Amino acid sequence: MTKKSHARNKRDLQGIPKFEEIAHIEIDYERKQSIIIKKDLLVNQIKREGPKIARSFDKLTKKEIAECSRILANVQGMLMRHLPHIDDTGSKATCARLLSSATGSYIASIEVARHGYPRQYGTLARMVVETLATTIALVTNSTALKDFHDGKLKSTKCVTWTKKTGSVANFLFFRLLADFATCSSNKLTAGCIGCQLISREPNILKA
Repeated sequence: MTKKSHARNKRDLQGIPKFEEIAHIEIDYERKQSIIIKKDLLVNQIKREGPKIARSFDKLTKKEIAECSRILANVQGMLMRHLPHIDDTGSKATCARLLSSATGSYIASIEVARHGYPRQYGTLARMVVETLATTIALVTNSTALKDFHDGKLKSTKCVTWTKKTGSVANFLFFRLLADFATCSSNKLTAGCIGCQLISREPNILKA
């Protein structure tokens, strides 16, 4: 075994990476701090940090995820009878395809949240709610189905229509606005579910 040089030992003690591993160094003279960004930032996030955060998430949400999984499986089973009819433009087949798409977005949103990205989760969750609103519009508004297939139906208009139905999609949409609109300030806010989780479990993003 070769003996490490004095400079190497000092670098190891200070946690400084090798020169060829460094992508960028930022020095904050005011705070007397230096920030080193390594070239393997993305690799470490995927292989090291992501799995650690996911394990913390799984421990916190084990019961809720199991319940959601049961409901999701039942819904997917009900959709299966309509999904094979890809050329059917009727309301049932169309709604089934929309809800199947929403299912994919829902699962993706949980995976995103599971790896420590609450804001990005909000974006995907909004897609789910807007798809639910569109589905409700198709079965409650006489002109919505034709407008949808003609490419003229806007999801924002569907959300407005759902207000009149008092549906759960309307509640979820405005809950999303309350939870995620405040995140734009780049600060933890009391109204955000994701921020509440991070505030309650500060190690979830560090694991």
